[in-house]
Amino acid sequence: MVVLDPQREGINPKAFKKIMDINPKDFVYISCNPKTQVRDIEIFMENGYKVEKYQAFDQFPRSRHVETIALIQKV
Repeated sequence: MVVLDPQREGINPKAFKKIMDINPKDFVYISCNPKTQVRDIEIFMENGYKVEKYQAFDQFPRSRHVETIALIQKV
């Protein structure tokens, strides 16, 4: 299992090849920017993965910011 927690910009496109080369069964992807997380998840899906679970957590009450966690598994 690989745990990813990139900055707000999401996973750097140059890093995706190295991440895919690891070829784990599962990824846990934590993000503070759901928009870039969805963009990155689409790349995982193009590489044979699916989202098994997805959850948003309101860790910052009284703000519009949330953390999201995705469990991404090999198909």
